[in-house]
Amino acid sequence: MKDPAMSGDTWLTQQVQLLEAAFHRVQDEQMAEMALANPALTVEAVGFHRYQGRPFGALLSPWFLNLILLPGEGEDWERLPERSEQHWALPAGIYLFHVCRAAGIGTFQACSMMSPVERVEDQDTFRMMAEAVLRSVCRPSGHSRRAVLTGRFDDEGH
Repeated sequence: MKDPAMSGDTWLTQQVQLLEAAFHRVQDEQMAEMALANPALTVEAVGFHRYQGRPFGALLSPWFLNLILLPGEGEDWERLPERSEQHWALPAGIYLFHVCRAAGIGTFQACSMMSPVERVEDQDTFRMMAEAVLRSVCRPSGHSRRAVLTGRFDDEGH
C-alpha cells in the first residue's frame, strides 16, 4: 500500500493522523490498564490509501486489528446511527463494517479482522499481519480471514 505521506495526498495524510491521534488517546486514557490490551503493541495506521474516494486502510491497536473506512472529502456520515452495520464491496468480497464514533475523528466505519491480539508478539509482526490482510482484501481472493492471518491454507489454497 502507498503511504499517504509519500503520495503527496495532504488531505488523506491529515485524516490518517487524526485517526491515529484519536486512538492514541483511547489507548492512553481508557485501555492502558485493561487486561485486554497487549502491552507490546501500540496504535498505528497501516496502508491507508483512497478507495472509492474514501480513506481506507488498517488500524492496529493493542486490542484489535480493524479495517477502517473514513468518509470521503465532503461526505457527511454523522447521520449514520452509531453501531449500525453497512456492507462494503472490496475487491476480495463483501465485508461488514460497523459505524463508530470517536472524539477527534468523528464518524468512521470499522471491520474487525482480529480481536483480541494478546498473542501477537511485537509491533513489526502486527504490522506485517495488517499488510497481509490489506493485500488479501484489496485483490480478489478465495482465502478466508483466518487463513490470511495464520498463513494456513488447505490443498486448494483456502
